[in-house]
Amino acid sequence: MACSLGLDLSQKGLALYTIPAALFLALVPSGYALSLARSNADIHEPRKLLQRVEKDETLDKRIKSRIIRAKGASENAIETLGYHAVAVAAAVFSGVDPCVVNGLSLGYLVARVLFAYTYVVLQDNRRFAPLRSLFWFVAQGITFTLYFKAARALSV
Repeated sequence: MACSLGLDLSQKGLALYTIPAALFLALVPSGYALSLARSNADIHEPRKLLQRVEKDETLDKRIKSRIIRAKGASENAIETLGYHAVAVAAAVFSGVDPCVVNGLSLGYLVARVLFAYTYVVLQDNRRFAPLRSLFWFVAQGITFTLYFKAARALSV
């Protein structure tokens, strides 16, 4: 099964490429936060960025909020990446249909991009918070689906 991107979703192991892609996507919001923080970014003590941003009275409130949310989006992505990576590997190596594993893995990436964009940018308006949560649940649902499909493939 080929998709419009020219990918052959029946290719076994394609989903494994989504793991480093998910790591890259997890780092993007943090890079965005650093670009907004400008002089508050210090590579000598990067974990103190949020403290410095909070104290900076020259930064616009909206920019401060985006920096904080961008760091939160990166942290959330990194926190969930490990168990998602294991779910992908379990599904691939247990023999789950590659079209299913690849499609779900790509869906995870899409859900994480939508989560991060909603969290960092759209949530300048607090009414978008439920949408962010929806994208988070979709990504987690995909991860659990991969686990369940792997377990089922091994029990047959």
